[in-house]
Amino acid sequence: MKNFGHTILLLIALSTVCVVGGAYVYMLTTTNAALTNSAGLRDQIASAEANKTREQTFMQLYQGTAAQWSVLPNYFVPADNVLAFIEAVEAIGTEVGATTTISSISADQLDKAPAGTLGNVSVHIDSQASWPTAMRILELSELLPYKVNVDNVSLTAQFAPSKSAKHTWKLSFDLAAKEIVESSSTASSTQTL
Repeated sequence: MKNFGHTILLLIALSTVCVVGGAYVYMLTTTNAALTNSAGLRDQIASAEANKTREQTFMQLYQGTAAQWSVLPNYFVPADNVLAFIEAVEAIGTEVGATTTISSISADQLDKAPAGTLGNVSVHIDSQASWPTAMRILELSELLPYKVNVDNVSLTAQFAPSKSAKHTWKLSFDLAAKEIVESSSTASSTQTL
């Protein structure tokens, strides 16, 4: 009976160690999960605060530039009025008194495109004029009321047969602009400017 009492005490002790060990493992696992969850939540809070700061900065920029937005459509050629761009290019030659011809025109078809769609319109211009007039044609081309790119500029001297006649310059270049499909409200406000 004496051995039996020690065995019971040993079993109770082992049971207690197992229960305490199990409780320790459970508490350790629960604490680690809580710490991992807490760290994840802390990262989410920091990310949300950073997003809020970026949003505030963006809103300040947005509100600070809102007054300039009404001018933005004027930098683009309206897709339904490419002819105005072509007429403005043709008027350059008339204004400077030089023979200016448009040898090619290329414009994207945006008839059925949704508002805000961007396309390209480009023209190839050939002219023959004196040096100052040729430079003025280039200058006026860059000063069109649109955001334009002047590319492939070629200037070739055309020497006169006699020394008393003036030399002329053959000017050739590409002029490209972006066209945009405007919404009906944007188109009406752009035309009133």
